[in-house]
Amino acid sequence: MYVNIFVAGILIVPIIPISLNFASELTFPQSPAVITGFLLMAPCVGGFIITTVCSIISEKHPIYAIILMASLTGIASLLSIFIKEDLKRFKFS
Repeated sequence: MYVNIFVAGILIVPIIPISLNFASELTFPQSPAVITGFLLMAPCVGGFIITTVCSIISEKHPIYAIILMASLTGIASLLSIFIKEDLKRFKFS
């Protein structure tokens, strides 16, 4: 478990600033502070909801919580295919 957390930490830390910059590019007319705040708030709320649901589900049987997390990961992976890069700030004149 410690190895998984270590590897995830190494891989996730560089993604955070890149994701914040990319989100600012995609939502250019909007203030970067608003976008950063929303991007830091949304995962906290989502994590709380998913943790609560998985805790309730795992009381019945832990495999159901694992299936839920695997399916959510699969859906997120599939949806990431459809992200289009549209750098509005660089095209702004």
